[in-house]
Amino acid sequence: MLAKRILSGLRCAAHVACDSEATRDALIALAAFPEDRLSIVANGSDTGGYPDGDAAADVEAARMLGPRRGIELLHVGSTIPRKRIDVLLEVFAAVRRKRAEVRLTRVGGPFTAEQRVRARELGVLDAINVLPFVDRATLAAVYRRSALALLTSDREGFGLPIVEALASGTPMVASDIAVLREIGSMAVTYCPVGSIDSWTATILQLLDERERDRAAWQARRSAGLARAADFSWSRYTAAVVERYRAIAGDVAAVASEQPA
Repeated sequence: MLAKRILSGLRCAAHVACDSEATRDALIALAAFPEDRLSIVANGSDTGGYPDGDAAADVEAARMLGPRRGIELLHVGSTIPRKRIDVLLEVFAAVRRKRAEVRLTRVGGPFTAEQRVRARELGVLDAINVLPFVDRATLAAVYRRSALALLTSDREGFGLPIVEALASGTPMVASDIAVLREIGSMAVTYCPVGSIDSWTATILQLLDERERDRAAWQARRSAGLARAADFSWSRYTAAVVERYRAIAGDVAAVASEQPA
């Protein structure tokens, strides 16, 4: 019902700006939306600008999470089904069996009761720090202190944590779905949705690279920062203004053609 209501509202608009090609293509294929009334305006990031540190924000992150203990992995987002928290927990448990010093931080509010039970069954609940949604400076600091960010979703409209992580200098491992490949391009490492073995092996390999091959790790971070630079709120604003001007021009042209 919610989707139908949203689509009804979109169809009343003169133009719809989509945040990704995947969203645009879905509106065309699944909702028969007119292609000429759609365009792509990608989101920006609120975490860029300080990939090497922001003292005040770093202190706040340390206050919330405590001192660093071992290697920190990070997930940012809600706990709704498409985020596949079940996969996140299974993967984290598998990584912990190989690297007991690894911990997980989750930003975005508490687990559901079912997710907490599963984390306890897997023996990892005590190795997870759960934070609410935090301000953008603190979020950037949480990204910076994390070795890797993980996005295990099976569906996304944009995948903002990818841009946030890369803008903070934190490599990302994401589900291999079209929209996340679109946003992350070659700067992100991808794993099949729900493949616990693939995710686990990939994370362990990247952690090993981080420790043993600093040049490769720095190149990975640099590629992420370069990709994140493609997404900014100034570009977003300019694109939105351009579309408003185009719509206003079309309206003016139609009005001028009307008889007096």
